[in-house]
Amino acid sequence: MRVEHEYGRAGAWAYLAALDVHRAKVFGRCEATTGIAPFARLVDQVMNQPPYNEARKVFWVMDNGSSHRGESSVQRLTQAHPRLVPVHGPVHASWLNQIEIYFSIVQRKVLTPNDFPCLEAVAERLSGFERYYESIAQPFEWKFTRADPNALLATMRTGDPKASSRKWRPNRYVSVFMKRGTKALKTAGYNVWYDEFTLKIGDSLRKSIDNGLIKSRYGIVILSNAFFEKNWTQYELDGLVTKEMEGHKVILPIWHFVTKSQVQHYSPSLADKFALNTSVSSIDEIVSQLAEVLDAS
Repeated sequence: MRVEHEYGRAGAWAYLAALDVHRAKVFGRCEATTGIAPFARLVDQVMNQPPYNEARKVFWVMDNGSSHRGESSVQRLTQAHPRLVPVHGPVHASWLNQIEIYFSIVQRKVLTPNDFPCLEAVAERLSGFERYYESIAQPFEWKFTRADPNALLATMRTGDPKASSRKWRPNRYVSVFMKRGTKALKTAGYNVWYDEFTLKIGDSLRKSIDNGLIKSRYGIVILSNAFFEKNWTQYELDGLVTKEMEGHKVILPIWHFVTKSQVQHYSPSLADKFALNTSVSSIDEIVSQLAEVLDAS
């Protein structure tokens, strides 16, 4: 795509949106400007329809934008909608609000590149994506607590993931990735082996791992601090390396909260492999790239 330094400015929208975190339902609208009145119209759009107009309480988690902050905003909202309970997050912490996750998806998937013939085309694109997103989305699994940034800060200060008073738990991501990723790959027609789904009480972990390694063409290896600490992950990796020595690409590495130096210290050969990274790509994007490799085999 060729990009010129000259362009014609056709105007801009203020995109306001709310997210029902339990249903992954999006309510969005394009306004000419931000302000108290546009935000009130967004609130009316949500609160005047079921199930919100019938609920006992509806909690609105908001940042501290000028159109909806302070006691006057609370009074305005609750007078217009007695069922509404305003909840303002900390100042400079709007990223804690899950609607910000949706906005980041919109920025990457809908508005890039930002080249539209007119404002109506932008509004149509945003509205269409809202309906599409609702058809594929699942509620975000929000498990971030105040202990997590403390653990991360301790790790950054010392370089040792064990330095925090609370163990860093990257296995949360692994669990979510394997459940969502396995479902997506199986839906696409691939056979996936994962011990959590196949083991039953009393089964031998070693035999189950060996059986999975024998039948698998590829091995997805999520490298994390927890991976480096466990013995059975080393056993699985040894089996994959043995298969790869036959001359075929087998190991598909994914880095999760680890640095290149950590991977090099653990395994120089793994550090040499091109890897996907959870800090750069979402779960859906990682699954999509894995599918490309599987389709090419």
